[in-house]
Amino acid sequence: MQDVVVTLLERDLGNLSVVDVEDGLVCVSCRVPSSRITRLYYVSNCFVVLSRFMGRDVAEIMERLTEDRAWGVMARGVVKEGRQFRLVLGDGNRLVGGGTGARDAVIEAIESECKGRYSPRGGGLEFWILRRNTGRAYFCVRLSKRRVTEKDLLQGQLRPELTELLCELSEPTAEDVFLDPFSGSGAIVYARVRHPYSLVFAFDKVGEKTRAIRKQVKVMRNRVRLPGGPVVARTEDAREMASLEDGFVDRVVTDPPWGSFDVTIGDLENFYNATFREIRRVTKVGAVIVLLLGRTEEGERAVARGLDGVELVGRYDVLVAGRKAMVVKWRRVAEKASGDYSPRS
Repeated sequence: MQDVVVTLLERDLGNLSVVDVEDGLVCVSCRVPSSRITRLYYVSNCFVVLSRFMGRDVAEIMERLTEDRAWGVMARGVVKEGRQFRLVLGDGNRLVGGGTGARDAVIEAIESECKGRYSPRGGGLEFWILRRNTGRAYFCVRLSKRRVTEKDLLQGQLRPELTELLCELSEPTAEDVFLDPFSGSGAIVYARVRHPYSLVFAFDKVGEKTRAIRKQVKVMRNRVRLPGGPVVARTEDAREMASLEDGFVDRVVTDPPWGSFDVTIGDLENFYNATFREIRRVTKVGAVIVLLLGRTEEGERAVARGLDGVELVGRYDVLVAGRKAMVVKWRRVAEKASGDYSPRS
């Protein structure tokens, strides 16, 4: 979803120029305090780039950094004298050692340029050498880490960066009546209530989950003033949301079952069709619907078939916990005169 992130960065950081865009990475040039960047919920890691170039492997990159220290001027502006640091090397999607001699040479160069103190156990700054699979490489200093790690998440809970992106993709406004009909752990709801809204519905067929959401929302309200109205967490089946009138909802963001664990839903394609019809019923013309679906045969067919009264705005293929998924954005439009709620043939 890097193209979505570029749009959000342009909105949130103002005047910037885009340097590189790759899967999962956006590099921009801008003049803003680092605190404005580290507050962005939809990015998981932020770095100040000291140098960027093409490299065949990490060993070649380390040699170039040791010989050409043009990066030193910028590094001294980031690192306070005497600050502890460590060095992390990444090649593709994995961390690497890089060889003791070459690694020690880079550490010595950082100590010389920045007057920092190397600490292999961390506890201070992190200098990173990141080589992408495209060959593009970055020498950078890490500004922020992930707010939560996998061990902080419940089973199946989405990462906060992803839930923030899903909510941003829905074009949120302060007047929204918002619905997550598969609220589960509440991750999407917690992301949405950080932004202005009118009313939020969190539905799930498991009462224990909706009770947990009500409890957590109370905790959040005690910590900060939520910028919106009530949050209604209710036990309800997404295929028959009887408590909602036709055309009542402005925004839907949800993560329906992918068919991997919940055996009670029956045929997955029929389940999707019934759910999509009900979501269409409760949304008004102009509403935005954002779905996170597994890239399964059933999901692909249900999305390709579509619905009368719903048009596809965008699709983004992503990985969620290493599994192939897709983010689908729909917009609610006027239906045919027949009002037929069945899938398109």
